[in-house]
Amino acid sequence: MDNGKNNIVDTTDCLETVAVFKAAKNFFFIVCFLCLLITQGVFWSNQIGILEFDMSQSAAGQQETSQPSGTDTEPVDQVVLDTIEALHAESLKQAQGGTETGDAQTETQETPAQDTNSGENVVPEAVTKAVGKVKGYVFEPDWTLYKAILNLCNSILLVSAVLYCLIIVFTLKVSLVGRLGGMAWIASAFISSLMFLVFLLPWQTLFPQLSIAGAIYTPAELADWYSAKQEGGIYFGVLYYGRFVALWLIAFLLLWTAQLRSRRWAKASLKRLGLVG
Repeated sequence: MDNGKNNIVDTTDCLETVAVFKAAKNFFFIVCFLCLLITQGVFWSNQIGILEFDMSQSAAGQQETSQPSGTDTEPVDQVVLDTIEALHAESLKQAQGGTETGDAQTETQETPAQDTNSGENVVPEAVTKAVGKVKGYVFEPDWTLYKAILNLCNSILLVSAVLYCLIIVFTLKVSLVGRLGGMAWIASAFISSLMFLVFLLPWQTLFPQLSIAGAIYTPAELADWYSAKQEGGIYFGVLYYGRFVALWLIAFLLLWTAQLRSRRWAKASLKRLGLVG
């Protein structure tokens, strides 16, 4: 009798512990799920035209911005120089037309005046458009916001994924000690969560010398890969989508596999204890 009572008490304690772990596991699963969706949303927001990258965030862009150049103001300067040359040419024509008849002089005086007036109307509009284009490229609030969101999601996702794997390990140990059953399901769930963590970790940041990458990516890395895809051909396009879509999809499926197998373990353990039919 005493052994039976002790077994019942031990099983009850194990079930209470597993219930706490199960709630925490589900919470971190939801966090990982949402963070994965957000990171993939940042990627596809550029593909459908919502987000335009600030290329100064990439490695190549940072090297270019470190060297002062006048490329940002070149369109404005070119418009002003072209206008000045046009006005100068018209003034020369007006001076040469001074030897012609009075009617011809009147026509040459009216023509530069009209061109000058049209130049006064065109120059401010062209300059305004060029300045607005330069300002819109340099000061891009959307990319700054996306960058902050991506960095925050990467941090939360990494911590949540590690805790998710640890909780499944502890659940496996409790299930083994308490003989709750369903060991095949919880063991396979642990393997799936471990593989999820392997595919998720940013190996390209931890070990830059190795040619391996994880599903987590940085804003600068995304800008670099996008620039390489734009300049390259089909090969770089395949690598681009394989890097940011295929790896993400594998990690996403492994996360769902771990969660589904852990749920199957919970049903199997409750069925073995006779708590469910």
